[in-house]
Amino acid sequence: MRGSLSERLKPRGPNIRVPPLYFVGGFLLGLLLDAVVQPIRDGPGDAPRGAMTMAGWVTFGIGMIVAHSAVVTFWLARTTMFPFKPASRLVQHGPYRFTRNPMYLGLTVAYIGLAVALNTAWPLIVLPLMLWLLVKTVIEQEEKYLSETFGEEYMTYKNRVRRWL
Repeated sequence: MRGSLSERLKPRGPNIRVPPLYFVGGFLLGLLLDAVVQPIRDGPGDAPRGAMTMAGWVTFGIGMIVAHSAVVTFWLARTTMFPFKPASRLVQHGPYRFTRNPMYLGLTVAYIGLAVALNTAWPLIVLPLMLWLLVKTVIEQEEKYLSETFGEEYMTYKNRVRRWL
């Protein structure tokens, strides 16, 4: 390990300001494409659509629960969930046992659920690009910060737990 925790902490976190806006922006871009280009909807039929709407809202709820559980886990660990503030400890319990990014995973699941509930495919078409941008401009920067801050402890965690699932 490289020095004490206080020596390893940077005065600020990885300096990332708005990760949730990636999800909002991607979804809004999808809705804009839905309005401007050609709406993409599922086929006709009220009964299947009602089931799909319900499935979408359930999926949205599951995603929000996953994301919220990650926030609560950070709160209980007494470290910040904000990527523009320095982390005081590496959280490896709760949902972080299964994924290194439960907040982003939960928001992704919620995003998919909302698109299904609203019967619009454009946000789903935009999703891979949005996730790629999230990985390149947010997650990789967070991982670099955690590696520099927590050294071998983070590398062991990174080797044990997948980025997504």
